[in-house]
Amino acid sequence: MNLLDCTLRDGGYITNWEFDNKQIAQTLSYLNDAGIEYIECGYLKETGKTSDTTNFNSVKGFDTFINNMDKKLDSKLYLMINYGDIEIEKIPDKEVSSNLEGIRVAFHKEDLRNAVNYIKALLLKGYKVCVQPMSTINYTDLELLWLVKMCNEIEIEAFYIVDSFGSMNTSDVKRLFYLVDNNLNKFVKIGFHGHNNKQLAFANAIEIFKCATNREVMCDSSIYGMGRGAGNLNSEIIMEYLNSIANKKYRLEFVLQLIDNFYAYLKQKYGWGYSIEYFLSAKYNCHPNYVKYFIGKKTLTIDDINNILNDIPLKQRWKYDSSAAREFLNKYLSIMESDEQSSDLKELLKSYDNIFIIASGKSVKDNIDNIKELIRSKNNACVISVNHANHLDEDFVFFSNTKRFLQHKDKIDLEKTITTSNIKQMTKYKINYKNATTNENFITTNVTLILLNIFLKYDLKSKIYLAGLDGYVKEDKLYSYSQSDSVVNGKFMEIENNEIKEGIDYLSKKLSIEFITPSIFKV
Repeated sequence: MNLLDCTLRDGGYITNWEFDNKQIAQTLSYLNDAGIEYIECGYLKETGKTSDTTNFNSVKGFDTFINNMDKKLDSKLYLMINYGDIEIEKIPDKEVSSNLEGIRVAFHKEDLRNAVNYIKALLLKGYKVCVQPMSTINYTDLELLWLVKMCNEIEIEAFYIVDSFGSMNTSDVKRLFYLVDNNLNKFVKIGFHGHNNKQLAFANAIEIFKCATNREVMCDSSIYGMGRGAGNLNSEIIMEYLNSIANKKYRLEFVLQLIDNFYAYLKQKYGWGYSIEYFLSAKYNCHPNYVKYFIGKKTLTIDDINNILNDIPLKQRWKYDSSAAREFLNKYLSIMESDEQSSDLKELLKSYDNIFIIASGKSVKDNIDNIKELIRSKNNACVISVNHANHLDEDFVFFSNTKRFLQHKDKIDLEKTITTSNIKQMTKYKINYKNATTNENFITTNVTLILLNIFLKYDLKSKIYLAGLDGYVKEDKLYSYSQSDSVVNGKFMEIENNEIKEGIDYLSKKLSIEFITPSIFKV
């Protein structure tokens, strides 16, 4: 078993492949001194750059970077191409003097046949090629054997078993290894790329080591386990294991120095490793972005998320589609519809001249006295708190989020409670979820937009005052009350803010809306 360190490529998912040139050079130099046989230096893609990145935009640019280093490297250097990222015509023939040992081609099963042709073209250009069928466990035996047969007809460097979502157990690894080993040309290496979603990357690597025959095995690892989501097999751990078990001579101190120099800082800054999101991704063998999306909505219990993931068709689990994620969510929530028990509510709300919606942003707490004074100054006013009980002498509390309802149910009067039909507990007023979350302009899961959408459907003419719809920002305390599962994911904040802004822009043309606390959505 020999190691391929993929920190600069797979670890790039953490930093958006933004490593400075000094970090890249030192990583390559120290991994070389540690005795790592193969180093994957990054991606080759058309959208890459020329400096301070491990997304290289050309083989020439990569060679120039390596040539400018202070020392010659003995480790064999690879780049990865995600099939479709760069046209084959834009890759030059391999020069004898090139520092690039070879290219690893990763591809989805749906691109299988086209990827084989791409690999053949790379071989004709003189490159060694490692074949990386992503989510190898999703191939049937016949599909995998067909790919092995195609690879036997050409001279590839290595055939990889790729555990993209960290869903494989040791029995899966053993079965796939023997299937490939018994059918692949004997001079071709077998590779293994594991992820740590179920904390099994190390155990699976050991299983591969136990299975290994006379054929060389390439095992991927990364410094400090750095990699997308739950991360990868730790280079320092597998190095120490192979030193003690297989009489390897890796110099572990160089990798530990890299961790001390800047990878510990990167982990503290960005964070990677085990999380419930990536565990569920492995459990259901689905793309982790689906789990991040459903958890990030903060509207679902863990039982809800399990049910949604279980219902996603197998062929749609492996490649993330944001539109499909929203459809899966709305399909699940719409199943829990009920007949609308809101005819009295409609007439009751229409009788108010002024309606105050109290959302959960911390601006409510910051401006509580002003809000109370404004409420007192308005005749025929109604106060509705959303997804929480704010104790502003509310006339109603409105919930569209099961988790929030369960957190607050002991503090609210169910006779003054309005809920959407996805919340199973009986309340005074129940509103059809699908009808409340959709109109001809948008679909939303934001509670304030849902309530405003209900007002629109009820044709309310009341003046509507909004408090606490602050928008998601990167602060420790987003809410006006104690909250242990606040939104902290930056990408999710951006998506949610855009969704809310579009909804407010539309609804403010249909309803009389005024913000009474600071908000990034203020019209």
